[in-house]
Amino acid sequence: MRINNMTTTNIKKRFLFLTGLLKQNNFSADQIKLVKKAFEFANLKHGSQIRKSGEPYMIHPLETAIYLAEWKMDVSTIITGLLHDVLEDTDCTREDMEKRFGKTILEMVETVTKVSKVSQETRSKETYDKENSEYIIRVIMSVSSNLRSVIVKIADRMHNMETINHLKKEKQIRIASETFNIYANIAGRLGLYHQKTRLLDLSFQVLEPEKYESIKNMIDTSLKNCRESLNNVSQQIKDILTSKGIDFTVVERIKGIYSTYKKIEKGIDIKNIHDLFALRIITNREDIECYRILGLIHINFTFLPQTFKDYISSPKLNLYQSLHTTITFRKVLLEIQIRNSAMDKTANFGVAAHWLYKQNEEDIKEVTSELMFDILNNSDKEISKKIKNIQLTKIYDVLLLNNNKWYVVNEGSTVLDLACRYKPEKIFYLKTVFKEGVPVDLNYNPIKDDVLSFEYNDGHEVLAHHSWEEYVTFEDAKKIFRSLATDNDEPNKLVRELKNALKDKLESAKEIKRRLAFLNFNTLESYLEFYKNFSNKEIVYGFLSKTRKWKKYYLELSKGISKYELLLYNIKDKNIFNCKKAIFTECCTKLPGMDIIGVLNKGVLFIHRFDCERVSDKSKKFILEWDLDKATELTRSYPATLIININSKIFKINPIIHFITSKGFEIDSFDSSLKEDNKVLTFKLQVNKINNLNLLITELTYKFEQISSVKFK
Repeated sequence: MRINNMTTTNIKKRFLFLTGLLKQNNFSADQIKLVKKAFEFANLKHGSQIRKSGEPYMIHPLETAIYLAEWKMDVSTIITGLLHDVLEDTDCTREDMEKRFGKTILEMVETVTKVSKVSQETRSKETYDKENSEYIIRVIMSVSSNLRSVIVKIADRMHNMETINHLKKEKQIRIASETFNIYANIAGRLGLYHQKTRLLDLSFQVLEPEKYESIKNMIDTSLKNCRESLNNVSQQIKDILTSKGIDFTVVERIKGIYSTYKKIEKGIDIKNIHDLFALRIITNREDIECYRILGLIHINFTFLPQTFKDYISSPKLNLYQSLHTTITFRKVLLEIQIRNSAMDKTANFGVAAHWLYKQNEEDIKEVTSELMFDILNNSDKEISKKIKNIQLTKIYDVLLLNNNKWYVVNEGSTVLDLACRYKPEKIFYLKTVFKEGVPVDLNYNPIKDDVLSFEYNDGHEVLAHHSWEEYVTFEDAKKIFRSLATDNDEPNKLVRELKNALKDKLESAKEIKRRLAFLNFNTLESYLEFYKNFSNKEIVYGFLSKTRKWKKYYLELSKGISKYELLLYNIKDKNIFNCKKAIFTECCTKLPGMDIIGVLNKGVLFIHRFDCERVSDKSKKFILEWDLDKATELTRSYPATLIININSKIFKINPIIHFITSKGFEIDSFDSSLKEDNKVLTFKLQVNKINNLNLLITELTYKFEQISSVKFK
C-alpha cells in the first residue's frame, strides 16, 4: 500500500503538535532541533512501512513521543520514543544510531527492544495468573537498566491499545490480556495512575466489551443525574476557599470504568461508590495549607470519617501524596482530593516527576540510577525511601486482625518486620504471633492472604533486645529496633536518677511496693514513668523516701487522675494532675477512632469530641487518645446521638425506627421536632464501632427519599 499525500500531511501536523508541546515544556531550541533530527531519521528509516490500520508506520512512534511529551518527559526519553522501533524494524545498525544520537539514546532504545522481546516471548500464554504476571513484571524491570525506557514502553503500549481495533480479534485479546496484567501493573508501580487507569479501561473494553459498555453507560447516566449537584458543590467550595484567601485550582475526576466495575462486582450500588466522582483541590502553598483546606471542607460539608486517608504524612510506595475525604451533598457522594502543586506533579507523572526539573543528562542519569538501584537512602526526603523495592520485590497482601487492616509486605520479610510497623513501641512486649489462630515463629515469612494476629504481654518485656538480629530482615525495621533498644533503657535511667537523688534515704523494696499499691502501681518503673513529667521531683521522690512526709506527698500525687478512670472508656492513660474524676459527656458522639479531648473543670475531666460545640475556646484542654487495641478486643457500646432531617411533608417514622433496629442498634430514646419547615428526628443509640455508625448514616440517606441529611451530634 502506498502512502498518499493526506497521510504525509497528517504526520507533519502531528509533528508540529509535538514541537508545540516541547515549547510549552520550556525545551530549548537546541533540544527541539535534536527531536526534529530524530523524527526525520525515524521517518526516513520507517519509509514506506504501514500499520494494520493502513496508516504510515511513522504515526506510531510519533504518537508515542507525543504521549511522552504530554507526560513531561525529558528530551532523551522523547527521542527514544521516536526511535524505539528503528533498531528492531529497520536496517539501522547500533553503530549508526550511537554515532548520530549518542550512547545514552542507543542504550535506551536497546532496552525498549529487550522489553518488547520479553513481551513477545510471554504473549503466547493464554492466561496470566498472579504469580506468572509478577514474574514477568520482575523480568521486564530487571532487563531495564533505565526506568525511562520502561515509560517509553508504556507510551508505546498506550498507542497500540488505542488503535487495537485494526487487529484480528484473537490477537487483540492476547495483547489486551498482557496489557491488563503486566503493563497496567507496571504503570501503577511507577505512580503513573492516569496511564494505569487508561490501560485497564482499554484492556477491559477488549476483554469484556459488554460489561465495559454497561458500566460506561451507568457512569454516564450517574454523571448526568449528578451534574447540577456537582457544579453546585464545586462552586460552594470555590467560594469558601476564595473567601479565606487561599490560592487554588479545582479539577474534576471521574473513576475509571474497570475500577468502577470491580466495585459493582462486589455488590456495591453505583450510588454508594464514594469516589466515583472527585474534585481535586490543588494549592500552590506548603503542605500545611492542605490540612487547612481539609478543615474547611469538613466544617462546611457532611463528610464520611471512614473514607479519610492521609497520604501526605504517609505517602504510598510510589511517592503519591494527597489528602482524601468524601462528602455528601444532596444524596451525592463526592470524593475530595487535596494536594499542593508539587504533589500533583508526582500524582500525574509518578516517578517521571523526578526528571521534571533536571536540566542535563547527567542529572537525569543520576536520578534514574537512584530510582533504579535504591540509592534513594541518601535523600533527605523520608518519602523517597518508600519506593526502594519498586522494581524487583514481590509484594503480598496480609490481614492483621489486631486492627482488621490489610498490609502490603515484601517477599522475604518476617512477621517481626510487620510487628515493627504495627506497634513499634510495643515490640519488646510481643509474646506470640498467630497465623490463622496457630502460633508461628518470629522468623515466619508471610505470604499472600495470610491472616495474622499479635499477642502482647502487658506486664513485662518478652523479646530480648539482642534477639532482633535473628528475625528482622529490612533496614527500616532494624533502625526502629536499634532506636527502641536504646529508648527502652529509660525506666532503668529513671530508677538510677531516683537512687542517686535519695541515696541512703530510699525506703526498702518491701515498703516501696506497699506504698506504690496505694496509687495502683505494680512496679517502681511504671510509677516513675507515670510521674516523670511532674513538676516537683521532691514530691515524686519523697513519696518513696524514709521521711514522715511521705503521706503528705501521697495526697499530692493522688490528686492525679486515677489510671483506671479513663481505661473504663478504652482511653489511654493520661497524666493529668489535680483531677479526681472523668466523665463521658452526652453532648457529643464519641467513638473509638474519633479525635477526643478532655476539659478540666473543678477537678473533673469532661471528655468531648474535639469539635464539640459545648467546648469553650477558653477551657483548659488535654488531647486524649483511644486505646484502639483494647477497644477492638473488649467490645463495649458508647452513646451516640443521630440527627435526621426530613424534607417531606408526609412521611412515616416507623419504617425508619424499624430499619435502625434491624441493623442491630439499640435505641435508648427517640425525640422529634415536626415543624412545617423543619422536621428533625433525634435518636440516642448505643454504638460499638464508628464504621457501623457511618454505614448506618449512608444507608439511611440512600434508602429513604424523604431524608435530606443524617449526621451524628
